[in-house]
Amino acid sequence: MPFIEFCRNCRNLVERRDMKGFAACVRNHRPRIACDDFKPRSDAPESAKRGLSFCLYCENLVIVKGFAACVRNHKPRIACEDFKNAVKISRKEASMRRMSVASLLTSLG
Repeated sequence: MPFIEFCRNCRNLVERRDMKGFAACVRNHRPRIACDDFKPRSDAPESAKRGLSFCLYCENLVIVKGFAACVRNHKPRIACEDFKNAVKISRKEASMRRMSVASLLTSLG
């Protein structure tokens, strides 16, 4: 089963729920495939109204200071091309820190 990359697991996703109540992408990407609460905007294309529901065409999507946010507090869904796996990156950084500490300790001895 292939691993599906979701925006919520992306290094580019910034949680601002504690301060402002929404999740945003530091690369300024819009959320992708819509949630169950999708409501097409009046200016949405017919294809979006007939089932190709993307957050971009949802009434619940607002732009706040250049960031896309959902008024229903939903997180972005399927990841964009700039997806950076936060778990893999943090593991790699931790491993590199351990190696630098080990090399420092061996140079002292």
